[in-house]
Amino acid sequence: DLLIMDESLANVDEPTRENILLGMKDIFPDVIFLYISHNVIEVSKFCDQIVVFKDGSKRPQVKQVSGENHRLEAPADKTRLETTMLEIMNVS
Repeated sequence: DLLIMDESLANVDEPTRENILLGMKDIFPDVIFLYISHNVIEVSKFCDQIVVFKDGSKRPQVKQVSGENHRLEAPADKTRLETTMLEIMNVS
């Protein structure tokens, strides 16, 4: 019920990464993915809930941000995607 992916698509080009992520979400709709990535665009676009860990000197150290959860049947909205990316960048 849980799949953990830690930077597993870091060396894959963007179109291939998108195809892989959309395919996984389509094939395993009920699986929880813990997707660890430094790619702000990627997590903003494909994740439902995003946990941002801050520098040790900042409080609170963890912030949760809502992502766009892009799926084949639910394309990401560009304006909301940009807002999510800015929110993540402002948190860290």
